[in-house]
Formats: sequence, C-alpha cells, structure tokens
Amino acid sequence: MLVFPQFIDGAACQFPARTQLLFRTVTNELADGGTIKNEDDLAIRTEWVLQYAGLTASEASELEEFFTAVEGRLKTFVFLDPTSNLLASSEDPGSSYWSPDPNLVFTPLLPGPFENTTATAIQNLGQAEGTLYQSLECPAWFTYCISVYLRASQATAAHLIAQDQAHQTKLELLVQPVWTRRHLRFNLGSGDLGIKVGLLVPPGAEVETYGFQLEPQSSPSPYKRTLGPGGIHAHARFADDSIRLRAEGADSYGCTVRVVASTYLE
Repeated sequence: MLVFPQFIDGAACQFPARTQLLFRTVTNELADGGTIKNEDDLAIRTEWVLQYAGLTASEASELEEFFTAVEGRLKTFVFLDPTSNLLASSEDPGSSYWSPDPNLVFTPLLPGPFENTTATAIQNLGQAEGTLYQSLECPAWFTYCISVYLRASQATAAHLIAQDQAHQTKLELLVQPVWTRRHLRFNLGSGDLGIKVGLLVPPGAEVETYGFQLEPQSSPSPYKRTLGPGGIHAHARFADDSIRLRAEGADSYGCTVRVVASTYLE
C-alpha cells in the first residue's frame, strides 16, 4: 500500500497549509427554459494545498519518487490529514469505532474540562488491566502523538498505549483530580500498515476522559473534535500531473503539492 511520506522531523506538512471542501452542482435545463439544480453528493471532495520549504535533498527526492510511483493523478494512496484528528468519534469511547475490553464500563455526559464539553468516565470492574483502543490503517513506521484529557476523583495510574503486530509502547500516567492533557509520542518502527492506540486502565480504577486525539507528528496540537470517521483517507490522489521542485539554497528545496480525496469513498 502506497502512503504519502512523512519527513525526517516527523512532520507531514508545513504551514501555511490550506484545506477546503469542493462541491459540484448538476444543472438540468428544461424544455421550457427552466433549470433544476442538484448537488452531486458523489463529487464532494476535500483538497489539501501543502506548501514545503527547506526540504533536504533526500526529502525532496523521496517526495519526487513517491509522485513517480503513483504516476501523478493515476493511482490512489493513503493520506493522513495533517490538519485533522486521525481518531474517529474522539469524544465517545463507547461508540462502535472503539474496541473496549468487556470489563470496562462507560459513564457518558459528565462535565468536561471546558465550558459546554462533556466527558466519559471509564471504570474497570475486572481483576486484570482493561484496554480501550482504536484500530487504524496507518503506517507503523510514522511518528505519531496520541493525547487525551484525563481526570480521576482519586489519584490513580493509567497508561497511554500504542502497538502494531509485533511492538508495543506505553506511557505510565498518574491521573490526578484535576483535568490534565497527557500525550505519548511514538514510532513503532516496523513496516506494518495498521496500528492500535488507546488507554489502559488498571483493575478497580476509574478515570474520566475527554478529547482523544492522534496526529502524524511528534507533539500535540490544539484538540480537534471528530463525530464520525477521523482524518485517514485511503483513496487520496494528487491533484496535478506534475510536481515542480525549486532549489532555494544548498540542500534546500521547496514545492507546492495538492492532494484530493473523495468524501464519498471514505
């Protein structure tokens, strides 16, 4: 599976970056001169305009080789939206996007860390550690950051976790009676396409959660809510049939790249 590259510093894009929704209207002209206009739902697309500067020669070569591999606009690839939250249903760990161990019990609609936000308490009623995770079709060789706001009525331990088929990394947390955003930076370093990320709750413990977020970068950005699918696009394409790299200096290159993905296909 072809995946849009991530660069050496763990970044998928630079700023400024622009994201926009593109719509198409179908117009039918009637015999009497009137018209009927309908939105073409199958044509709704998201477009990213990514501007790069200061790329090393190896990074510029990697981008150019990837463009050649997908033959411009011809082939699709996996694109991780650098401006979005990769996790689906980020505020509802009880939704079908998440996979909880059976010993975990959820209590939703609790007061969140900010005005007009709601949190979900996760209680582990079992005698063993309980894991809540989300499975994602993401490359395990990328650098990521998973973050979440946590609180507990009594100080308790918990772990942020990430794993692929052969590797696991986790960060032990001491959850306090005050809302705190915690994050785990990880790179599983394998060639797998598929990772699991989430939260591990020890037996008998209860923690309140708000705002799970996963990003293809090394540190967390401001939280972005998702109600449905996250920012993983499995059928993205380049919007152009050519890519123009410009030399800006010694071992320094720049370019502008446009990527599009059909909302319908996702």
